[in-house]
Amino acid sequence: MLRFSLHAGFSLAVAIVVCLPALADIATPGFRPVFPSHRITTHGPWPEYAFLVLRSETVFNNEKTSREGSRLVSTAELVELAPDRPVVIASVGYDKMNFASFIIVPRSAVGAYPTALSLAEAVVEKKVKGAVVFPLEGREEVPEWHSPELTIDYQLQRKTNRGDAPIELVRTT
Repeated sequence: MLRFSLHAGFSLAVAIVVCLPALADIATPGFRPVFPSHRITTHGPWPEYAFLVLRSETVFNNEKTSREGSRLVSTAELVELAPDRPVVIASVGYDKMNFASFIIVPRSAVGAYPTALSLAEAVVEKKVKGAVVFPLEGREEVPEWHSPELTIDYQLQRKTNRGDAPIELVRTT
């Protein structure tokens, strides 16, 4: 009997660990997932930096939308950020393989790459010194009564304590 209890306890522990990734997709009772847009604002100019938005999405090659035969397609664009001109990044939709990132690079690095996408790829490969990547969440949980529209606000600001990067993106909502 003791042997059965240990085996059953071990099986339960293994089942819980194996199922945890699947449980991450289940909303908390009384809440539901929404796919937010992101708005980035600033109080001052940033003449020493350029800003990119990198989007990646899974493109499926068959009608069943299975992971088999899918590929990741990325696009990037240089964007302007100023006190009177926030950057708004539309929802990336539901899929752990769809995501967006806000990238900050030294303005001097922009001319070394022919396209925004090649610059973003160099940043991801850590080839651009001084670049900072801020991944943006693609899914949020809200109360069931909440609107399906959600915009998360961020403020770009200088760090008070100098760490890896002299700037930070602070979530304000």
